[in-house]
Amino acid sequence: MDTLTCKPLTPQLLPDWLNFFDNIAFADNPGWADCYCCCYQLACSNEEWDKRKKAENRQAAAEYIQAGKMKGYLAFENKLPVGWCNVNEYKVFPRMSVYKGLESLERKGKTASVICFIISTAHRGKGIARKLLKQASSDYAKQGFDFLEAFPRTGENLSQADQFHGPLQLYLNEGFSITSDFEKYVVVRKPLKQ
Repeated sequence: MDTLTCKPLTPQLLPDWLNFFDNIAFADNPGWADCYCCCYQLACSNEEWDKRKKAENRQAAAEYIQAGKMKGYLAFENKLPVGWCNVNEYKVFPRMSVYKGLESLERKGKTASVICFIISTAHRGKGIARKLLKQASSDYAKQGFDFLEAFPRTGENLSQADQFHGPLQLYLNEGFSITSDFEKYVVVRKPLKQ
């Protein structure tokens, strides 16, 4: 995939990002197509989240991107968006509190969190998530962050959809270590300063 590029999300990339979410991201998982990567960024209860409509989330995501509040990386093959990684400071994800135990974790230093990977069906298994993660690690280190963390799910027979936080082995292969082990997920962390 020597034509693959990873670009930080900017307002100028909003049309590509929306094209990815409108037409590509959930071709094999339409039940999740309403999210627009807002699930953890909105400050609302589970009941309120369940009542939200696709158009509301699409609009909220567009506003977050235009305001620079949603961050992450889009992967392109030629000019087609084929992958997405949502990564930002942990504090911008209030709904991560649905994961019991996270609120009590001590975070020393400036920490960015990888929340989600979405890779188009035709491009899975080709190293795109790894390239997105490497780009995030490099960029957040340059921005003065101390750690990059993530929350991969654990358990038997996880589907690709179940691993939207990224597979545990991906993180372990990229220098992350398990720092907390919960019932259905672990917290992994990588120091960004050498």
